[in-house]
Amino acid sequence: MTTKNDTGVLTFVNYQQENGVARITLNRPERLNAISPALASDLLTALDRALAESVRVVLINGAGRAFCAGHDLKEQDPEPGSPESEAHLATLQGITQRLTTPSLASVALIHGYALGAGAELALACDVIIAGDSAHIAFPEVSVGLSVTGGGSYLLPLTVGLHRAKQLMMLGDTLDALTAKEWGLVSQVTPEGSLADAGEALVNRLLALPQESLSMAKRAIGDSGELGLSGTMDLEVEHARHTLNSPELRTTRESYWGGRD
Repeated sequence: MTTKNDTGVLTFVNYQQENGVARITLNRPERLNAISPALASDLLTALDRALAESVRVVLINGAGRAFCAGHDLKEQDPEPGSPESEAHLATLQGITQRLTTPSLASVALIHGYALGAGAELALACDVIIAGDSAHIAFPEVSVGLSVTGGGSYLLPLTVGLHRAKQLMMLGDTLDALTAKEWGLVSQVTPEGSLADAGEALVNRLLALPQESLSMAKRAIGDSGELGLSGTMDLEVEHARHTLNSPELRTTRESYWGGRD
């Protein structure tokens, strides 16, 4: 059970959908968009709305001075072990599950701080673009908390085992350029250009064949569980589909025709 917001009214997240793109903005700027149960619930609701509307790309950013300062340590948490507490944990994991859905391409635009649960939120996205002011850290251990959004799996895949241990066990903070060097973010841009960089990437994703894009995301996401042999079997399955798809055949003809 999650703490999904069933009212449809989003208080701590702004949601706009247009032409296959959902733009989701974390909106607790007075708390640097720190994640409370209510914000997490709104975010899950927004992502479910995007999936229900067959959105192709989700763009996530944060209002104010930061992307997300992580778990709100000043917020009164549900009683440990209570149904409310268990639902909140399920909500945090549900957010990652939605963002890793193969049919949905996701982009995080981070500026200021992306800490803890905020860093995990960005990590669950397919591409992270960072403003040059960004600082990323996983300080959960330092404050007596634990990772809850799949970061223990995703971070080693992204930066390697020992760097992941350094980040999660010691809580080291990376600036934007170091995060790019470590492979944690895809692109660094001046903060004033962050929105434009995000829109440029969204347009590139929208121009790609959706079926092929989804299959690429699925194959990469499942490769760790499937291993080499299983992944190659999945690739053959995908190849049979793409080779027999009239839509994708037309896409290929258009692609090569433009290079004559």
